[in-house]
Amino acid sequence: MRILFITGEYPSMQGGVGDYTRQLSRALGALGADVHVLTHADAGGDYLRVPVAAYEPTVYPIMAQTRWQLWGYVMRMIKDLRPHVVHIQYQSAAYGLHPAINYLPRRLRLMRRRPRIVTTFHDLRVPYIFPKAGFLRWQAVLALARGSDASVITNPADWLRLAGANLAPRLLPIPIGSNIWREPPADFDRPRQRARWGAAPDDWLLAYFGFLNPNKGGETLIRALAELVRAGKGAVDRFHLGRGSFGQPAGDRLRGVALSRRRVAAAWELDGGIGARFAHRQHRGVVRGPEGGGAVPVAPRWRERAPGPA
Repeated sequence: MRILFITGEYPSMQGGVGDYTRQLSRALGALGADVHVLTHADAGGDYLRVPVAAYEPTVYPIMAQTRWQLWGYVMRMIKDLRPHVVHIQYQSAAYGLHPAINYLPRRLRLMRRRPRIVTTFHDLRVPYIFPKAGFLRWQAVLALARGSDASVITNPADWLRLAGANLAPRLLPIPIGSNIWREPPADFDRPRQRARWGAAPDDWLLAYFGFLNPNKGGETLIRALAELVRAGKGAVDRFHLGRGSFGQPAGDRLRGVALSRRRVAAAWELDGGIGARFAHRQHRGVVRGPEGGGAVPVAPRWRERAPGPA
């Protein structure tokens, strides 16, 4: 089976959708599928040049932008590859919040011998999909789901939203698991890693996995720690800030919260690219970071809405 993935992001670009696509491509390739990935021109680097797994998909980082010209990129790839399945990885921000990807299945259905169309919906929460478009936003989501032969839904809230639009027979609930290697490498030295992060043997480390974006829980974590400090139940000595689409003002937000006895270590912000390299290390490398040093993982908390259009 020949599969063509379409994704607006792919390593070494920031974002979990790209990394998920890579892991899924590897797994399908290991099962014997012929996997190809059409993605943004910003993808590349060692992720394309140096294979680190038994199977790596063939990647085409040629999409200069993801507006209506996206259709042309896809049609040319289908003509050249003749895939059996086109699998769209949908997260609106990865396509610049543009609806071209939403209506792509309608265009593909006009082909005489079209491939099957599958869409994985990664994020249907309101703040990230045309946030001011209201009714039009929901219609664009429905167009993508109705135009697909099948849709992979990653969480119960999104399943309820689309099932309420009479799409339940086409929906496949498949949660996305962790893509971080849990076992540390053979040469791993936990005390040395803890020392690297400035942690004493009896200190707690909190490793926040998620961009410091609004509504993703980072600021909630900061406020909660501040409340513990004010209540005399703990002290925050250091905060490490990563990069993200809202990373630049993150330090200002943190400094605006009353954290006593703290030292704000914003090196990832100030040294351009360090945060990006950390976030997109190979998975065995991620374990070498805070979690591998005995940190407690803190995942983003998603704010869900009630089913139906917003």
